[in-house]
Amino acid sequence: MKHTGTPIQKRLLQMIMFICGSVLLLTCAAFFTYEYITYREFTKREIATLGQVTATNITSSLAFDDKQDATDLLAALKAQKNIVSACVYDKAGNLFAIYPPTAGKKDAPSSLRSDGYVFEGNYLEGFEPVIQGNERLGTLYLKSSLQAVYSRFLLYGGLGILFVGFSFLFALLLSRRLQGTIVNPILQLAGKARMVSEKSDYSVRAEKKSDDELGVLTDAFNHMLTQIEGQNAEIKALNANLEEKIALRTAELQQANNVLKEQNNFIETIIDSSVDLIAVFDRDQRF
Repeated sequence: MKHTGTPIQKRLLQMIMFICGSVLLLTCAAFFTYEYITYREFTKREIATLGQVTATNITSSLAFDDKQDATDLLAALKAQKNIVSACVYDKAGNLFAIYPPTAGKKDAPSSLRSDGYVFEGNYLEGFEPVIQGNERLGTLYLKSSLQAVYSRFLLYGGLGILFVGFSFLFALLLSRRLQGTIVNPILQLAGKARMVSEKSDYSVRAEKKSDDELGVLTDAFNHMLTQIEGQNAEIKALNANLEEKIALRTAELQQANNVLKEQNNFIETIIDSSVDLIAVFDRDQRF
């Protein structure tokens, strides 16, 4: 991910919010997964217990072939809002009683399955044996809706969203308050560096506020400015000395030029005032 041109304060805030958001989402996901699994198992155990109790109560109805008593016992299941339907089958697998009373045979399972409880779509279905002594008198069928589970998770989802939202807001306010301890010294260094760059003033110094890595960075920055300032002072001193030497040499050359000029003027004066011929011959007597 590129951050070209993005201020460090904004990048730090984005990083903090990203980490907080990731941790919150992972925590919520783990919580929802755990709660979903455990609540389904709890519901399964609850329905299994209800099935065992109901099967025990309905034993006498099957033993005495009392369908009305079995129907009345199943009607007591209306106290359990999640129970969608319930059926009692006799030893031969024929429908003996059904709940609710308005349901017909088409609402009952067409065939019996093995004992136990399984999740089928949005329902929990189970077959419980009705046993008297060592004899199996029939089978109880229960069908429970999982709507309560989903309603519970919708409630958890709403609370989770509110929790995540408030957590983000709290993390935002807290990070804005605490990140100053990191960002402000860096911004101070950046401001001092900009001042040095724009005004070439190496006498400025950054204020050290801590002894951590930022304090070490501040010391290094100030030490660098001290070295640069010392080097500049040496360069200025060398330049001043060089200028002084150049001025002295220039004066010496000017003085030598003046001497030569006076000699030339003297020679020209002699030549101009002479009435005789002046001739110059070389060693071979050539004119």
